[in-house]
Amino acid sequence: MFLRFILLSASVYILPCYSQKSIQYLGQIGLIQQLTDYPLVKQKAKIINGWNIGAQFRYYKNKFYLNSGLDIQTIDLESNPKLELFNRQPVRYNLSIPLRIGYDFFHKEEFKIRVQTGFVPTFLLSVDKNNLNLEESNYNRFNLDLQFGIGIEFYPITLDYSYDLGLINTYYKEEFKTNGHFFTLGLLFN
Repeated sequence: MFLRFILLSASVYILPCYSQKSIQYLGQIGLIQQLTDYPLVKQKAKIINGWNIGAQFRYYKNKFYLNSGLDIQTIDLESNPKLELFNRQPVRYNLSIPLRIGYDFFHKEEFKIRVQTGFVPTFLLSVDKNNLNLEESNYNRFNLDLQFGIGIEFYPITLDYSYDLGLINTYYKEEFKTNGHFFTLGLLFN
């Protein structure tokens, strides 16, 4: 037991000396615009608006990084032709856990441009009461997206855009997936 402790402690202090590894912590808030063809929700338009707030980390090795965390999403149940940020419409609440890899193709201390891709598993938490008769049972409890994104960082501010391609049907027993645009503003904590 003592030997394991010594080896673990030594690896924590010695290994970083031989490679450029670092961890960044990030808080984000963002706008979601999902596209759908589901007839029940697209009566006004094809765009469903929402919000995203989350805490994430990036584990860097040179210019490559792994990115994950926890995000809470509130997504309107009904489409809207206008972008109304505080419309008080009923929403569904999701928890997503992004699993991404990325690369900083321009990397300076105070400025970065990066690309990233990965999978985003999403879990339905709840659905507000509404006049559309949509309930939790109308949605799949689990969803999976393939995400492609680009970001700019002016330390400590980050600006990101990503496109999510729905891989699993969003609605239970219905052949409708949702693809989405995500625009996020973040703050790095190191």
